[in-house]
Amino acid sequence: MLITQITPVKGRFADIKTNLLRWLDTPIAQLVIVDYACPDETHKRIWDIPGGNDPRINVLHVGPEAAGPFYNHARARNIGSQAAKHPLLLFMDADIYVHKEMFELVDPIWEINSPDIITLFGKETLDQADS
Repeated sequence: MLITQITPVKGRFADIKTNLLRWLDTPIAQLVIVDYACPDETHKRIWDIPGGNDPRINVLHVGPEAAGPFYNHARARNIGSQAAKHPLLLFMDADIYVHKEMFELVDPIWEINSPDIITLFGKETLDQADS
């Protein structure tokens, strides 16, 4: 099961610092981070944090002129989707991570049913999970 994780961000570098190693500890084959005109310049800083040089990481930068005045989450996801190298896409916000065991639970669903879409929802963000 080859999975591309797509994480669009705007001003969430602190969350990426917290979650990057967690994401890379899962069986994802590619991690696409879409820096959507981040004021914190995530696209320049990611390489300096632990795990930032992992070859599975692909950082895309959408500059302020291309992004426009407002953050467009759907557009950022679509930009990330276009860079995906694998057929399964996992959309993950910067403040979310899933335990690697989740992949073990979902894998049989793909193997048996081959659905076009699996949707998983969580209820905890980092702030809730860490308190």
